[in-house]
Amino acid sequence: MKKFIVLFIAILLLLSPAMSAAEGLGDAAGKLGSFQTGGLSSDLGGTAQNVVKAIFWVVGTTFLLLSVYGGIVWIKAAGREEEVNRAKKIIVAAVIGLVVVFASYAITNFVMNRVQGIETTE
Repeated sequence: MKKFIVLFIAILLLLSPAMSAAEGLGDAAGKLGSFQTGGLSSDLGGTAQNVVKAIFWVVGTTFLLLSVYGGIVWIKAAGREEEVNRAKKIIVAAVIGLVVVFASYAITNFVMNRVQGIETTE
């Protein structure tokens, strides 16, 4: 029964980004026009936004995978202290990485707004 619950939660966590992305499919046709030039904007600000979005997608996916992996390692540790510590290190490293990326985004956004007047959020 425990394996079923863990499997259900893991599947739910892995599919939640896909389910939330599916809610916005109503606008897909309206957004299709922006991809006629290859998906890149002709100005520097738009290109920077696309790059930042791609980086956040990769970081978010990596954080999710590392968190799930750390949780699985922790569950499989079965009380062995060295395995529990390894799992904690994986999860802490994932959270620290996420914090560093968000802090760098905040700094970059601040500098872009002050220097060039470009807002990097939608």
